[in-house]
Amino acid sequence: SLMPIFKDVAKELKEEKILVVPKHFTQKEIQEFYGNIEDFKIIQDTQQALYESDFAFICSGTATLEAALIGTPFVLVYKAKAIDYFIAKRFVKLKYAGLANIILDFYDKEPLHRELFQNDVNKKALLKAYKEADREKFIKNSYILKEILSHGSKDNIKKLLKT
Repeated sequence: SLMPIFKDVAKELKEEKILVVPKHFTQKEIQEFYGNIEDFKIIQDTQQALYESDFAFICSGTATLEAALIGTPFVLVYKAKAIDYFIAKRFVKLKYAGLANIILDFYDKEPLHRELFQNDVNKKALLKAYKEADREKFIKNSYILKEILSHGSKDNIKKLLKT
């Protein structure tokens, strides 16, 4: 679980901390799954959370596209079982895991955000990504992504999926 790392990071940040949880989770399920989260504001609407945030730590490749289009800088963090990660690295031939970076790479553009995996997901690395986030550069590059997706996006995505 990434939650212990997120809790450690939260202790270092003065800003309000938002935790996005699935809409179908009950209060009991939230408590059981996440443990003590009293330092976090709980939101069950991803878009609302992203609009309210200056930065996000995201652990879903699809949510990266949502954050990119909203314009919220973020870092993608992902930890899997060692065997699952090994298999994925061997058989999935992608340079990136986040949809925003995958799309930008397909068009030979620079990546939009950092991606941290496995042992690179730690308090120090997450705080570094947060502190080094360049909001202006992120916004500029997110406009490039929006531009790519706005021009015949259905055809663009078909091309991307065929490669």
